[in-house]
Amino acid sequence: MTQFKEKYKESFNILREKYNLMKMAMRAIEEIEAKEKAVFPQSTKEYVIDRFVARYSKKETSAGAPIGLLSYPVLMAADILLYQTDVVPVGEDQKQHVEITADIAKRFNHRYGAKGSPSGQVFKIPQVKLVKETARIMSLTDPAKKMSKTGEDKSRINLSDADDIIMKKIMSAVTDSGKEVEYVEDKPAISNLLRIYSACSDEPIEEIVAKFKGKGYADFKNKVAEVIIKRIGLIREKKIELESDEELYKKIVFEGLEKAEIISRETLEKAKKAAGLI
Repeated sequence: MTQFKEKYKESFNILREKYNLMKMAMRAIEEIEAKEKAVFPQSTKEYVIDRFVARYSKKETSAGAPIGLLSYPVLMAADILLYQTDVVPVGEDQKQHVEITADIAKRFNHRYGAKGSPSGQVFKIPQVKLVKETARIMSLTDPAKKMSKTGEDKSRINLSDADDIIMKKIMSAVTDSGKEVEYVEDKPAISNLLRIYSACSDEPIEEIVAKFKGKGYADFKNKVAEVIIKRIGLIREKKIELESDEELYKKIVFEGLEKAEIISRETLEKAKKAAGLI
């Protein structure tokens, strides 16, 4: 482990300068409760691809698209295949990326698989995992757009938001005409808040709608904020814990890097042998 830490010491220091400790800590939260997982920082080189639906709306509203927007699907495919992933939980807008990743794996396995693996499979074929109710969470300020970290701050809920900020954002979120809390197509804003409520409370949307029958939007939005605050409170506490213990964070990251390197080296060697490169 000591040699491994020395090997990645420079990379860690660069990452530390690039991201503040709070952002880095958020990436390690789940590792505290699930030691079998590997949490590690990832880097990328730029490649260009221009065939994905997810980028069209941004492309239409700007003179050109940032290279990160173009390279992201390629990086995503590489990450999924390199670590022999079985299932990828994503939002609706990322589904196509995983499907194309699966197509890349199938093509490679078909062309080179027999040379690299007794089973004829070099890469696992990843499957998409979508949660219907939360497959696409929309902006708090515009229910026609998805919630995104690239939007204005009041349009989204950040895991680091304080309780009063969450309450303010939800209470100021746009609503639809009318007074009834309903999950219907012509009420996209309220339907979006219902999905968020359901995701944070684990209650079926139908039960939530019944609970607020005859009540106004203000009562409903206040409760939405409360369930969000309750849900992410534990995450925020763990973030604070990690912020105050950089050594714990380093331990998690270095152990994650070590696990990831073992898997990735095995996959890379298998792929090179299959393609006749070694």
